[in-house]
Amino acid sequence: MADTGNLKRENTALLRQAMQHGSAGKNDLARLTHLSFPTVSRIVDEMVERGEAQ
Repeated sequence: MADTGNLKRENTALLRQAMQHGSAGKNDLARLTHLSFPTVSRIVDEMVERGEAQ
């Protein structure tokens, strides 16, 4: 079974990398990273709460 904490860190790093190429909506990020929209939405919302994203 996968370590969910590690998987979340990997997905967050993947999203950070995708965001460095310019602004993109959640749908675009999901397409670019091949992550599901709910996963992208949840992680981006958490990044916004921490002040890492707008």
